[in-house]
Amino acid sequence: MPFLKFFPSTTRSHILLVMFALLTLRPMQGKSESTDRLFTLRANTSSRSVADVQVEFVAKGHLKTPGDGKAKEVDMHVSAQLEFQDRFLGEASPDGVDSSLCAGRFYHNVDVEMTVGDQTMRPVFRDTRKLMGVFRKESGCFEFFCPDGPLTRDELDLVRLPGDRQALPYLLPDNPVRIGATWKLEPQTMVSILGLDAVGHCDVQSTLTRVEDGFARVAFEGAVHGAVAGVATEVNLRGRYYFYLKHGQFATFQMVTREQRNIGHINPGVDVTAKLKMRLEPQSDAGNLSDSKVFPLRNCRESDRGKLSYQSPELGLTFDYDASWYATAEDRQAVVFRQLSRGELIAQCNVSKLPKIKTGKALTLNQFEKDIRETLGKNFGSFVEAHETTSERGYLIYRVKAIGTASSLPVQWIYYLLSDSTGRRLALVFTMERDQVKHFNNADEDWIRSLEFLPVVEAKSSERKGESNSVAPIKPPVS
Repeated sequence: MPFLKFFPSTTRSHILLVMFALLTLRPMQGKSESTDRLFTLRANTSSRSVADVQVEFVAKGHLKTPGDGKAKEVDMHVSAQLEFQDRFLGEASPDGVDSSLCAGRFYHNVDVEMTVGDQTMRPVFRDTRKLMGVFRKESGCFEFFCPDGPLTRDELDLVRLPGDRQALPYLLPDNPVRIGATWKLEPQTMVSILGLDAVGHCDVQSTLTRVEDGFARVAFEGAVHGAVAGVATEVNLRGRYYFYLKHGQFATFQMVTREQRNIGHINPGVDVTAKLKMRLEPQSDAGNLSDSKVFPLRNCRESDRGKLSYQSPELGLTFDYDASWYATAEDRQAVVFRQLSRGELIAQCNVSKLPKIKTGKALTLNQFEKDIRETLGKNFGSFVEAHETTSERGYLIYRVKAIGTASSLPVQWIYYLLSDSTGRRLALVFTMERDQVKHFNNADEDWIRSLEFLPVVEAKSSERKGESNSVAPIKPPVS
């Protein structure tokens, strides 16, 4: 068993006994330590600390979506199995390198099945994204990035589960404790453990229940009031873990949570019970996380770490975007994104596929402005600027900024019309209240810079559309 390679031969028989007890989830029958003795629970977070990690996660409950005067409830079930190698990196960060890079990770297996209502999905995790870096933000949240290119939102959601290995050391007490001693967990610790954006109130208490065969058993239980994407959430939880005192390593971690959250700007409400089991086997060989293989993680630009990738064969496009944007609606002709910052809605972007036009029949910039004015109707106020450019990829780009009102609020729109040499076209419109423009920070420019038409796949004759020169599909999005 690889787990035993890490430990001296004199302790191997004890470990086999302990692991058997953990797997059967029965109380251990080894030698129990005195309740008068003080124990120091200190995690080994040196760069030599490498572990093989197995995670089983199951969530059941229902999602709440907007309905006619009353929220609709839809049954949901998630089952996930993850296997990965994890290495602490924070201590080894050289001077001048962002110390928030706390870990390197290599995923061997990511298997997730989700059922919502009568629809079952198995999101895809690409082989080219197996190597990842993990960094911890000031809030306590963990973020993930891949040096080989941006993740998709689905890939990010697949690996961002509660109870991350990098969060476990924050569960330990700061000072030596006796058996039976209790200590409260900090709100920022629960941000890391539960994957919340923020925690306002935390009433979670840990207890050192016993120490046997060199392993400390700790139980924790309580309630957390926090927020996800600007929406208040309440989580009740209980769990336990076994910690090998001599080597400062977690052996297992288990947690059960019940979360209740209302409908938000980007996510449905939830009433879900989740169970997580984690087994950790320390390794002396860094394997896929050797110094040379994690080197690209240290040289990844901070500006690239927060990027995600969106690709749609139906719309015929791909682009990179900041992780603060979330796709909230999608079909074969359009996708809607919303941008959040600290839980506040900043902007919305509607991306629409337009009918293809013949060569030489492209709209002029003046015609584009006229169509925008007609589309906005009484909401239109005035045009602020209008530009025509050609991108590095050879796309013709119209950009028009307009101001006006929507629902009596001052609003700014940024309209784009893109077309390639074959007549394919896309329309994008960014909408924001005018007092959010400073937070928007010209996000549209990053989208357009990376946007690319996908190679053409010949459609069936029954799917071919008639040609048109109208931009009628452009709709003013909801503010």
